Amino acid sequence: MAKQRVEIPVEDVRQGVLSLFPMAVLLLAAVACVWDSAFTVAPHEKAVVFRLGKPQESVGPGLHFKVPFVDKAVIVDTIENEWKLPFSISPEGNFRSSEHEEESVMLTADLNAAVVEWTIQWKVVEPEKFLLAIDKDAVAPVIRSLARGVMQQTIGDYSIDEVLTAKRTEVGNKAREALQEALKSFDSGIAITGLQMQRVTPPGMVKPAFDEVNASVQKRDQLILS
Repeated sequence: MAKQRVEIPVEDVRQGVLSLFPMAVLLLAAVACVWDSAFTVAPHEKAVVFRLGKPQESVGPGLHFKVPFVDKAVIVDTIENEWKLPFSISPEGNFRSSEHEEESVMLTADLNAAVVEWTIQWKVVEPEKFLLAIDKDAVAPVIRSLARGVMQQTIGDYSIDEVLTAKRTEVGNKAREALQEALKSFDSGIAITGLQMQRVTPPGMVKPAFDEVNASVQKRDQLILS
């Protein structure tokens, strides 16, 4: 006996699909809400939750939730950065060669020139202030500009002999304090965790003459002592 073929009207199929459409939309919306409501913060990060453009809270590492499609979580890296100035700002970068040393020449209190290169360590300690004070793309030029201005001002308070010898550590400490105050003045949320003086020498074009003067001074001192 042949089986009877049952045909389902096309209109019934269409109605069935259409009846499932609202449920599918609701399901997709629910998935989207769940997806947008959760975010993860890594151990070296913090996140600031903004609601309609205004910061609401700052959260640390872990899984967190926010109001979907209303709140926005902005992740901020809080790891310590090390920049070599006044040139490189990358951890792998090196100071430039002597052919560019005129960019690091600074004037001392006794109107002598010195080539000054230093390293700073900094990190974000207050993410909310950091995001409101500095545009992400402006972080490097802002810190570099402030650091160079502070160092020039600090070097200008010391003689060439002090900068090259006994007062190098003092110069570094004063420059670090002044840079921190400069960043604090506009609530940057950045902390300067260290500043070390690196190469401090006379400019290449006058170094031979400077060495001759030093040698003469040392010879004079030896003759006086003898």
